[in-house]
Amino acid sequence: MKKILAPLILAIICGCGKEPSSAPFAIVNGHALTEGEVRGIVLVKIKMQELSGRNIDRQRFANLANSCAAAIIPGLISAEILDCAVKESRSRPTEEDREKVLASYNRACGCKGRSLEQLTALFGEEGKVFRSQFERSVNLQAFKREHLAADVSDAEVSTYLSGKTNELRFAENIDAKARRKGEEAYALLKKGESWESVAKNFSEDILISERNGDFYREWAVLDSTAFGYAELANELPLLKVGEYSKPIETEEGLMIVKVNSIEDGRYDLGRIIFRMAEPVDIPPPEEARRLLAKDKSNKMQLDLLARLREKAKIEYPRGTNFVVTIWKDAVDNSGR
Repeated sequence: MKKILAPLILAIICGCGKEPSSAPFAIVNGHALTEGEVRGIVLVKIKMQELSGRNIDRQRFANLANSCAAAIIPGLISAEILDCAVKESRSRPTEEDREKVLASYNRACGCKGRSLEQLTALFGEEGKVFRSQFERSVNLQAFKREHLAADVSDAEVSTYLSGKTNELRFAENIDAKARRKGEEAYALLKKGESWESVAKNFSEDILISERNGDFYREWAVLDSTAFGYAELANELPLLKVGEYSKPIETEEGLMIVKVNSIEDGRYDLGRIIFRMAEPVDIPPPEEARRLLAKDKSNKMQLDLLARLREKAKIEYPRGTNFVVTIWKDAVDNSGR
């Protein structure tokens, strides 16, 4: 199946002005990871999501924020362990390090801030937390440049590109097979064979998940935007109840949809789906070298973190199986 790959996000410890009354989640090499600190980091993360255009459901803010906090705490512990090594190294950030970090935050926020000050202003009350996070990111960038830089040989680049070429050929074969099967199923439907019969013989939903086995009957109810599937959105207005589409390529794979009903501009759909390969891009040699160097550097960082963790003193005042409830109820929907 085609997938959208998410980028790796490194959690960076930062401070927060609020001090909680309860015990910290963890104490790492003497540094207490408090509720106030986690609160500030979560609010910065949520603000970054909002700036990038991903709106937050404020009615469910407490649940979403607490879930986010629980998810990032392990990463924050690892980040604090690494931060100790960064401080001890006394790495000296360059202007290029700062520019790289600024560009990274601009991409994450969907912004075009020309300076740290411009970006900080967007975070309002959490500006101090964001600035602290930014500076720690700069220090980490300098540390990686000085201590975790990786060299990549021409032979490694050649091997990588050869592997990518093989992946592309394999993906093209998978996609070609899906298109052939899609056209065959579509032809049978046009000849009058029943939707259920064709779906049971062709649809690969059951191979994706057993829970998808009945998607040929009831898959989704979509409006005219079709969940952002542009190809499907273009096709739906052409269909009446009981009709089915031609094979359509989407991010989930190639599918034929059938309209079960239409009510108030919403389409109740069943589908027949054919799995397609994850997209394969073959980068230019220099981009391949950069990607390989980044992968090597990340592995070096993970290896270093594993060694540091063995020496680190980590305490859990709440135990290791605690429930995160920084935001108690709807009163906290403001985020404060």
